[in-house]
Amino acid sequence: MAVNSLSICTKEKDSRNDNGKRWGNKFIEKRNWKSYNEELVMRGEFLLPIDMFGNWDEELNKMNEGKKGRPYEFPESFIKIQVVWHQQWVDYRGLEGIARSLERLYLIPYHDDYTTIWHRVHGMRPEINKATNIR
Repeated sequence: MAVNSLSICTKEKDSRNDNGKRWGNKFIEKRNWKSYNEELVMRGEFLLPIDMFGNWDEELNKMNEGKKGRPYEFPESFIKIQVVWHQQWVDYRGLEGIARSLERLYLIPYHDDYTTIWHRVHGMRPEINKATNIR
């Protein structure tokens, strides 16, 4: 005959000690949630700076001014954000996929391909300037 283990089980002690405090210490919140939340928002703004798409043509014209040979097709700001994405988690094919999506959203006029991404991104190190003022 099987014995029901639930019926003979005794109440186990939890992680609190006898005086009812959690692990013997009262928890004191030390995190400044307003500041921490703003840091997370800034991280998102850093990973996709929408304002760089507004001056695409102006930046290209400045880059190609006086240049000999084939003109640049993608501004330096776009390549730099691809460098950041590549350093974080995205491979070259993934960067092409992101660029295609941005093109479909009409944020950029056309996307760069794998070879262009590799030649422009490979070996670059991102320059990260942390914002000094938080809104």
